[in-house]
Amino acid sequence: MIDVLLLEDSSDDAALLSAELRRSGFEATIRRVDERSDFLDELNDPPEIIVADNHLPQYCALEALEDVRERDKSIPFIIFSGAIEEETAIEALKKGADDFVMKDRPRRLATAIQFALDRAAKRAREQEDAEAMRAMVDALQSLSEQRRRLLDRLASAQEDERRRIAGNVHDDHIQMMTAISLRIQLLAEDLSRPDVKEELEEITDLLAQGITRLRRFIFDLYPDSLIDEGLAKTLRPYIETLSEEWGIRIEIAIRHDGEPDRDIEVIAFRILQEALTNVHKHAEANRIEIEAMIAASGTRFVIEDDGCGIGAPVPSDPSHIGLRTMRDRAELAGGFLEIGEASIGGTRVEYWIPSGEVKGVASAHVESGSDGSGRIDAPCMEIKKSSMF
Repeated sequence: MIDVLLLEDSSDDAALLSAELRRSGFEATIRRVDERSDFLDELNDPPEIIVADNHLPQYCALEALEDVRERDKSIPFIIFSGAIEEETAIEALKKGADDFVMKDRPRRLATAIQFALDRAAKRAREQEDAEAMRAMVDALQSLSEQRRRLLDRLASAQEDERRRIAGNVHDDHIQMMTAISLRIQLLAEDLSRPDVKEELEEITDLLAQGITRLRRFIFDLYPDSLIDEGLAKTLRPYIETLSEEWGIRIEIAIRHDGEPDRDIEVIAFRILQEALTNVHKHAEANRIEIEAMIAASGTRFVIEDDGCGIGAPVPSDPSHIGLRTMRDRAELAGGFLEIGEASIGGTRVEYWIPSGEVKGVASAHVESGSDGSGRIDAPCMEIKKSSMF
């Protein structure tokens, strides 16, 4: 049973429409009106389809169509008229009419109605699908935002804890060891026995090494330069220090096109720390190459080594646990991390962390050798931008 709203002033034409629908097998409830006020009242209970005569004494199909489309763009609308000009028909179709049928060809009416109903049902399904898709996208975006906020809170809590530990170590252990070193140095100046003086000098050297390691430990926990000066300036001394301590040649090319958010820089730096530590501990590498692209839109790193490669995953292997941690950090920040074979023979780690506003433009090329000497060259080594930049 279909609900038809018929705008028609002729009872004979209304009977013609009803007979044609019955002949075509339609069961229909027909509500007939012939004035605009009654037509608008009937629209308060929307029909499944509207059939309208083109010419009524004080109303016409185009005016009715405009009234309908102001309220509901989905109701099928068919013009059923004894005469209609081609320009009027074209205008009606442009304004949203589904079809027009001449009254001297009533047998086409049922086909037109069925086609219009099918189109309306298809539009309704597409609308439902679109709304469901929008709801799904909104839900995914909300979930992604929740994950990002959680990452921000976790990262903030972790950095606060690192800052606290670093402060305690600096205020207590380093100051104490520095005081001991100074007292030993003063004592050594007053002693005449060569063997005691030599021993005190060895102790002084050990204390100096301990202080250096503690300072490095503090930097690893909470790198002040990263927070104060940014990632690009932090990388240079950090890489030079690692190269000297580990005896590994480390080359880094930096493309700097702006400043990302500081929290994103911290995440990128932590992943870099983990990746380099994995190379040092597990890869038996002699050389590391790093490409860094730092921009307002985010950071991208490519790290390659000439070591033994990552091999097959081993659940208990600390290097693989570290790789999972690195990937989790990148993905929770809305980025990615990929691991593969390096062009220089070992392992390749590439990751991307998206971020914020442009704050400046600079570029540099830093290279550090195993002897600890570093140099900064300009312009920077050319690095192709990926689609993310």
